[in-house]
This record gives sequence, structure tokens and C-alpha cells, in this order.
Amino acid sequence: AERSSAELDKVTKKLYDKENEFVEQKELLERDLIKERELIALKEQRMVLAEDQRKAAVREVEELRKLAKEAAMEAATHVDGIQSRLDADIENAVKEVREADQEKIEQLEQRLLTAEEAKRRIEEDVLNKSTPLRRRRRIEGGEAPLAITAGAGGDVSMLEDDVPLSL
Repeated sequence: AERSSAELDKVTKKLYDKENEFVEQKELLERDLIKERELIALKEQRMVLAEDQRKAAVREVEELRKLAKEAAMEAATHVDGIQSRLDADIENAVKEVREADQEKIEQLEQRLLTAEEAKRRIEEDVLNKSTPLRRRRRIEGGEAPLAITAGAGGDVSMLEDDVPLSL
């Protein structure tokens, strides 16, 4: 009986050791399971955070695109305004130059008309002026070419063939 009692103690001790080992393994596995669950929870949090960051980045990119589009439209509008003002300024400058040129042309034409009128009057005065030589020729009946005189002295300038200079 002692032997059986010793064997029973041995078996009980073995059973107790196995139970302790089983409990320790169970606790170890439960701790590992808890750590795995915590790790999975952390990974899920990181995924949620990464998704939030991705969404925020997408929103920011969309906002930047919108702002860039608005800025481009604003710049195009500004450029169009500048171009319109420039076109209007060029058109006004061309118009002013044309008007100034037209005014100069009109002034020059008026001066030309005035000069032609003055020339015509001078020619008429010279041709109608009664000089002793003309009076004599009118009396004699001949038309004499005009001669240029050198003032009050009455010297007449003649060409090489002794014909008076005419206008």
C-alpha cells in the first residue's frame, strides 16, 4: 500500500504539474491572444488613421485644384482686361495719329492752295503791270517776253542769245 500510495502521490504530483503547466500555457496563450488582439486593434487604428490622412490629402488636392482653376480663370480675365485696354489704347493711338496726319494734310493742302493763289496773284500782277517796255510793245502791237530787271536801274537780265528772261 505504501507503494501504491507513493505511486498515487507520484501520479497526483504529475497530474498537478501537468495542470500547472496547462494553466501556465493557457495564461501564456491568453496573454499572446490579448497581445495579438491589441496589435490588430493598433493596426486597425493605423489603417483608419491612414485612410483619414488619405481622404484629407484628396480633399486638399481637390481644394488646390479648385483654387488653381479659379486663379487661372482670374488670371485669364485679368489678361483679357489688359488686352482689351491695350487694344483700345492702340486703336485710340492709331486714331489720334490718323487725325493728326489728316490735320497736317489739310493744313499742307491749305498752305498749298494759299501759295498757289499767291503765285497766281503775283503772276497776274506781274503780267498786268504796265511797264514802259510793255506800253511801247502794246502800242507797237507785239507781245514781248518778260524780263527780269535788277531794281530801279532798269538793267534787264538777258539769256545768252540776247533774249530777256521770262517767267
